[in-house]
Amino acid sequence: MNKFIDLNELSKYANTQKVLDFKFSTDMLFRCTSKQYANDFKKGKFRFNQPEFWIKEGEMGNKGLGDSLEGTFLTTTFNDNSEYINNLKKNNDIEYFVEDDKLYFRRKSIKKLYCFCLYGLNDNSYKEKSVDRFGKEHYYSRIDKSYFSSFSNGITKEKYNNEDEKRNVVVFINNPSLFYEKVRQFFMKLGVGKENIIISPIEYVNRQENSYSFMPFPYELLLKDNYYSNQSEIRIIINSTSEKLIKYMNDNKNIIDIGDISDIVDIYDYYFDDLLLEKDGNTLLFTLPFPIEEKLEDMSLHRLLTLFVQVLNDNLPYDTSLNERNEIIEFIKKIIKEKYDIFLSVENGQIKLSNFIGKEKLLDN
Repeated sequence: MNKFIDLNELSKYANTQKVLDFKFSTDMLFRCTSKQYANDFKKGKFRFNQPEFWIKEGEMGNKGLGDSLEGTFLTTTFNDNSEYINNLKKNNDIEYFVEDDKLYFRRKSIKKLYCFCLYGLNDNSYKEKSVDRFGKEHYYSRIDKSYFSSFSNGITKEKYNNEDEKRNVVVFINNPSLFYEKVRQFFMKLGVGKENIIISPIEYVNRQENSYSFMPFPYELLLKDNYYSNQSEIRIIINSTSEKLIKYMNDNKNIIDIGDISDIVDIYDYYFDDLLLEKDGNTLLFTLPFPIEEKLEDMSLHRLLTLFVQVLNDNLPYDTSLNERNEIIEFIKKIIKEKYDIFLSVENGQIKLSNFIGKEKLLDN
């Protein structure tokens, strides 16, 4: 790599700024996309992008998707006429531009690297606290609705059509480690060294401050402005320009195929409200984009029994009177009797099922 900096030549206007060495653990990954694209994603087929795309989007004013400062490694005042800056401007491998009275520098080659971005939910994401009506403390993560709206092209909740194959959806990846490994294996088969497959969280900083990133190329792609911090981004960067890689990407329109991943991917409708997530042991609980309206009559035996126990133990998330709970209990018993010909009763605090022999498999549904 060409040497661009000499510490003795750095402009007096530029303070240093360094990306940390991340050690991170990801609980869940998210990706906003269209339903049609999400269906391909479950098959393991998805498209990588290049920073030049995000740069153009940012220059056109689409700041949610785009970022005109992608890949810049130096920020200084627009009128910096120091010898170091003037020499840097003469380097043919570097481009520079002025934005909001700041002068930015970027290596030209970084714009061509293949990248993929996702929202990453990490162990330190659960910062909000609430106490339920039983006094139990809950710590949860909140993904603000503004994150989803920045990718939604202005669609509103009222106009959202959950039957449209082109509608916006959210892809949930529930096994990030397996997903990362499948991506690594794909690119390694194309001859990319493991050390050149970079998977890391983004570091959010004030890009308007005079600064210089000392991280080696292409780690400046892990720096983004604080404006984007709600994206909590995990970025995959392929630091290679090999002919084999470029030929594959050109032949396949930048779409890679890591094999079927439907067992670790779920697709949900778009969120127009905040997404709340709580980690309970090894279980991740989260709010749904739209309420599920399900009649008791349509529930499986397993669901009805689960609800019966929940009501019987007064373990509902909201307050109910004894009379209200008794009404629900009697209604559930009635449905189970009529639908499954099973008699449900409670004796000495124990639930008893009569006429259940031979119907055990009903609990598997």
